[in-house]
Amino acid sequence: MRIAMIAPYFPAPENTGGRIRMAQLARALANTHEVELFACGGEREVSEAQRDGSLSIYAGHHVRGRKPGRYPFAWMAPERVRSASPVALVWDLARAHRARPFDGVFVCHSYAMGLALPLGLAVVLDEHNVESDYAAQTRLDAASARESERLRAWERMCWQTARLVTCVSETDAACVRESLGAQGTVAVVPNGVSLESVDFCTPSERASAGRRDVLFVGLMSHPPNERAAVWLVDKVFARVWRSVADARLVLCGRQPSATVQALAKSDPRIVVTGTVPSVRLFLQQARVVTVPLGHGAGSSLKSVEALASGAHVVSTPVGMRGISGTQPGLTHAETDDPDAFADEIIRGFSQDISVLAALDAQALRAREVARAYDWPTIGARFAQLATEHWSQSAVRPR
Repeated sequence: MRIAMIAPYFPAPENTGGRIRMAQLARALANTHEVELFACGGEREVSEAQRDGSLSIYAGHHVRGRKPGRYPFAWMAPERVRSASPVALVWDLARAHRARPFDGVFVCHSYAMGLALPLGLAVVLDEHNVESDYAAQTRLDAASARESERLRAWERMCWQTARLVTCVSETDAACVRESLGAQGTVAVVPNGVSLESVDFCTPSERASAGRRDVLFVGLMSHPPNERAAVWLVDKVFARVWRSVADARLVLCGRQPSATVQALAKSDPRIVVTGTVPSVRLFLQQARVVTVPLGHGAGSSLKSVEALASGAHVVSTPVGMRGISGTQPGLTHAETDDPDAFADEIIRGFSQDISVLAALDAQALRAREVARAYDWPTIGARFAQLATEHWSQSAVRPR
């Protein structure tokens, strides 16, 4: 089949959870279909992707900058929907469809759905989370509340239009099902991890190598990640440093905000990496991997990577949301109390043989949980679900 993939941002380089998910699902589809990409992005991103081979997944690509246009649906669309639908990209999609018709459409995020609506083809919509709920949690001013409500109405319309909606967690899927009733098909396709790119190294091996890093990975301009980084520094690490004076806190992720950059200036033991080609080495070097999120939606792809790494994982309850098979105390340590969080990090630095044996057993169980989330397995299931729905000839009326 010939499939149009529509994305509100460029799915490369694969250095954020959203980009990784889009690229991995596209990779799975490209095993059996011809996938053509239509995305918002910049020339620099495209150039980098051409150099590293990321675009080889796609039979063709069309990338345009965000420049909102005016369409028949624009009056009802939230701002992020309009910015994800630049006029030039609309015409690129229309011309490609006229030249060689597409058999189906794969849309990443409902706010990219504006481009798919005029085609009238069967749509498979992948929701990375229920964005309106997330926006309501994280931005509380009146203007943002109005935008959240507009986004909520848009999402519901998109879910009703799509042939299949895939979600990263059962919680999100339940929200979509409640909105659709018996009208639509919803499936859970969780976030995953490329096990081959995450080296497994047990806590005892890390201890013998003398590793001193405590790692937190995430997009460091993202408000929940920014707040989590500040929480680590302000509430957790004073206690950690009293016991492990030379422990380093490594905040690893692209686009660190001014607030996050200021943390590095406050203490030389805090390292802000900015954009890195891969987190693989940082996961190897960490003694403890933290997931200190206080807010979040969907599920955290970085949490699955942490579980796969073999490091001692310390997370808040929010950090492990949507990941089935995890059990506090058996696969990771879990708390949102800052003192208890610090104590678990300190425990990860223990040299006691019995403590290290317990942490090694925990790490092995965590790796087994992560094994169920290997991207090739998840991607194959997504491709099968999508193909089944594109193969049905009837398009649901709108």
